[in-house]
Amino acid sequence: MANKNSSSSKILGFLLLLPVIGLLWYLAPLVLPVWLWLHLDFKAIADKYKLPLAEVTKEYDFMVRYRPRAAKDPVPFQLFDLQPPWNDIPTHEDEDHLLLRVVFISDLTGTGPNEGYIGDSPKGQYFKGTCWRLPKGSIPGVNKFHPILVYKGASTPMNNSEVVFWDAQLNNAGWKNNDEDIDDGFKVPDAGSN
Repeated sequence: MANKNSSSSKILGFLLLLPVIGLLWYLAPLVLPVWLWLHLDFKAIADKYKLPLAEVTKEYDFMVRYRPRAAKDPVPFQLFDLQPPWNDIPTHEDEDHLLLRVVFISDLTGTGPNEGYIGDSPKGQYFKGTCWRLPKGSIPGVNKFHPILVYKGASTPMNNSEVVFWDAQLNNAGWKNNDEDIDDGFKVPDAGSN
C-alpha cells in the first residue's frame, strides 16, 4: 500500500512541476540567450560564407540609432559606430562616417528592442552594447539585404550626454546614409499620400 501512495505522489509531484518548468522556459529569454542557443550556428555561417570562425564569432562594441524610414520599416536601425572598426580587417569596407542600416536583434529573443521601449525623443532612440556582426542573409527568415547585429543581452540606451553629442554629430553634414545605395524592397510612402 505504501508503495502505491509513493508512486501516486511522485506522479502528482511531476504533474505539478510541469507548469513550473513551462513558466521557466517562457521566462528564460528575459535573462538567458535562448534564441542564440537554438537558432544561431556560428560554424555553419562561417562555412557558408567561407569566413574564418574567429571572424564570425568576433565581438564588437556598437552604437546604433532607431531611425525608421517610415512607419512599419522592417529595418529601422542604423549602425554608426563599431569598435574595433569594421575595416580593421582588410577585406571589409570603410564605414567611417556612414549611417549603415542594419538588422538589430537580441541573442535572448531573436527580435529587436520592443517598440514600446523606444521613445519618441532621441533619448530613447540611441543604443550601445556588445554584438556579433553577421553577413546579410546569414540567418534564415531575417532581412537578407542588410548586415545583422546580434546584440548580447538587453539593449542598453545611451545616457543623456552621449545622446546629445551623437544626435548633433549625426544630424550634421558629412555622414553618408547607405539607404540610397541598397534597394531592400521597402517603399517610403509619398509625403502627400495617406
